[in-house]
Amino acid sequence: MMKILHTSDWHLGQVFYKYDRSAEQHDFLAQLAAIVKREQPDAMVVSGDVYDTGAPSAATVKMFTDGMLAIHKACPAMTIVVTAGNHDSPSRIESEQSLWQAAAGIYMIGAPGRKDDGQAHYERNIIAVKRSDGTVAGYIAAVPYVNPANFPAIADGGEEATNRQSYYFQHLLGAVAAINRDDCPVVLMAHLAVTGADFTGHKQIEGLGRMGCIDTVAISALGTGYDYLALGHIHRPQNVSERARYCGTPLAVSFDEQCEHSVTIATLQRHEPPLVRTVPIKNLKPLHTLPPGKPVDVEQALKCLEQYDDDKPGYICLNVEVESYLPGGATARAAAIAAGKKCCFCTFKTTKTAQQVLDKQAIAYVDFKKLTPLEIASQYYKRKIGREMNASEIAMFNQACQEAQNEKNT
Repeated sequence: MMKILHTSDWHLGQVFYKYDRSAEQHDFLAQLAAIVKREQPDAMVVSGDVYDTGAPSAATVKMFTDGMLAIHKACPAMTIVVTAGNHDSPSRIESEQSLWQAAAGIYMIGAPGRKDDGQAHYERNIIAVKRSDGTVAGYIAAVPYVNPANFPAIADGGEEATNRQSYYFQHLLGAVAAINRDDCPVVLMAHLAVTGADFTGHKQIEGLGRMGCIDTVAISALGTGYDYLALGHIHRPQNVSERARYCGTPLAVSFDEQCEHSVTIATLQRHEPPLVRTVPIKNLKPLHTLPPGKPVDVEQALKCLEQYDDDKPGYICLNVEVESYLPGGATARAAAIAAGKKCCFCTFKTTKTAQQVLDKQAIAYVDFKKLTPLEIASQYYKRKIGREMNASEIAMFNQACQEAQNEKNT
């Protein structure tokens, strides 16, 4: 049996609408150390996006260092594995790898291991989790964020570059199986977007198989042989299969992340489904959208801000419906109202009125392809002229289309 604590997407150093969040992040790391002390897991895995940027400030790096030392002190026998996410610099993550590993048993993995010839060195990404008596509790196969085309070259050259990712995952797990003589539990770490996951809170490009600028990956492409897949990158906590889970962000990093934030505890037996539970994380300064449901006009939203408890910390987004643009001075008025409170006004979430949406609605390409020429012309005509095409106009359009088709065929 092996017990792990799974967390990811800390985004340390995030500046949120010009506001410094270091106090909240220090508090999260203190909460995490307390959870580790209470749970005494065999391992803690941090599946990417430790920092919010690839060049964190010295103060942010110190926060991470102090936090990790406190977490190690809370359970000295615990193995800690940290992988780089798409927000991290791989070289930054690995820069002090030898020191961290020697001093605190912390493995900092920024990139897939490579041999001198560029081929994969799988063993560099495999960590044995050892108990205090020296026996092995399990293995962790740690894969940081990597662009699918940048995985190590394939030795036989028989696979296209687009298949490097799945090839790497399966062969990494094969390398684990080769050394796992006692059939111990296996954890696979990855920082990517799995196809079919709930991307709520992320900007998504529909219909293109992509989330943001990162390809989605079928879970089948990540291979077999693991007992738990510790995923990072998607901020909403969720299971994506019986053995795969996103733990989600411990602290919300956008107003769209309206869900409980937590870390995950997973207890693993080889070849058995994991036993998973969550431990909530409290945010010193939560993110609030006012009002939380349907948008209202600007005056009503400002009234909600006025009624917000003066002594209640929080970041505030006002949820408004507008005809076209925010009225002049709305942002200054909101900032002035918040100035006497412990909350911080951040932004407006604007929704166009129903009529504005109808007037300016864009058509997605996948939907555009399904329209007939007459349907396209009718929508354009209504937006430009302000009424439906009449029967004679429709007849003229159909005749023009027929003549164009006849000319094309001659």
